[in-house]
Amino acid sequence: FPSHDKNDLLELLLPKIKSLNIGNPHDPLTDLGPVIHHRAQQSLVRKIDESISAGARLLIPWSCHQNIITPVILDAVKLSMPVISEETFGPIISLIDFEKTDEVISFINSSTLGLQCGVFTQDIQCLKKFFNEVSVGSVIANDGPAYRPDHFPFGGFKDSGHGREGTASALYEYSSVKNLIF
Repeated sequence: FPSHDKNDLLELLLPKIKSLNIGNPHDPLTDLGPVIHHRAQQSLVRKIDESISAGARLLIPWSCHQNIITPVILDAVKLSMPVISEETFGPIISLIDFEKTDEVISFINSSTLGLQCGVFTQDIQCLKKFFNEVSVGSVIANDGPAYRPDHFPFGGFKDSGHGREGTASALYEYSSVKNLIF
């Protein structure tokens, strides 16, 4: 982001984060619950700590209690930092500065991971460019990379999301096709 765009983003993002109801996943009013198990919690804390030690800047206070981690926003994140270089399934937002679309695409493609990519734009040509050039399993327009209709093929490229899930795709993944010709 150019710095003025990042400030605009943070002005929108911070009040939303502060208003999140964090806690019991069985409570229908909960927006953010715990991570899946203690090992996942320890892994996220390690990634946050190591990324901060490597130069990422923490923009909001965060805490960890049992398996609940409050949202984390890190700025000045680099590809080599664990919050980016390793698959990170947790409430962490990593901010990275780019000037041009090609820089973003190159950054994404230089990763060993490639599950999904969310692109926020009103420019259909920009969206097409991401779809055609980014090496990920799904490009989602104007939504986060967690969007996943069950009937769509789901999986990634490179070291992430091996195979394909989804109603029809899973049938092929879990089957062995065999022909009889006579």
